[in-house]
Amino acid sequence: MKGWRDLCVTFGDAGLSVPPIPKAHRAELSGLYKWCWSTRADISPGDMYMFEYVNEILAGPVSDYSAVCHAGHGMNSYGLNVTIVKAPLALLFQHSLGGAYSNPTTDFIQIAACFAYMRSLVTSADRVHAEDDSLRHLVAWSDFRRIADYYTRADSGGWVKHLNEDRYPWVRLDADDRRAADRDPESLVAACARFIDSLTGARSSEV
Repeated sequence: MKGWRDLCVTFGDAGLSVPPIPKAHRAELSGLYKWCWSTRADISPGDMYMFEYVNEILAGPVSDYSAVCHAGHGMNSYGLNVTIVKAPLALLFQHSLGGAYSNPTTDFIQIAACFAYMRSLVTSADRVHAEDDSLRHLVAWSDFRRIADYYTRADSGGWVKHLNEDRYPWVRLDADDRRAADRDPESLVAACARFIDSLTGARSSEV
């Protein structure tokens, strides 16, 4: 649990909420670099920052893992990145943090809200689909890359992307966090849609 403890201390010292890493992954979490922890040894902070691991999941197959890092470049392009892959759900999250023009107070509040919604979604997936060992749902969200996408795996094995051009990835701090919880015990689809709704300025497409 050394990596998990180090992550918690680092985030706490920075005044940040701790990302909702699943309990099953915490014992395997290791510190790879400064501000980078993962249950996989081959994770690249640069690739996490560039949101490359969405493509890896879509290409598949990908085993369960969790990774967290703070990475970027230049004066203002930095992001806090969290990836949680725990079948049947993959959740990739990115929020701007740091840089010359950032507002730390606003960022910290928004990240805390995001993590609360993420925790509800991950908990919902664990509770409702604990026996499902196949990856069937992918949620990708990035505020500064303007990404708020939800994919489901079709019966053919390929991924289907559910689009809504009106969605804008910003944090609705007044949103009801229960929207992220799955109130329909048969539908993780509903929970993922509520998660997107909670972190966007418009309702997601019906899926």
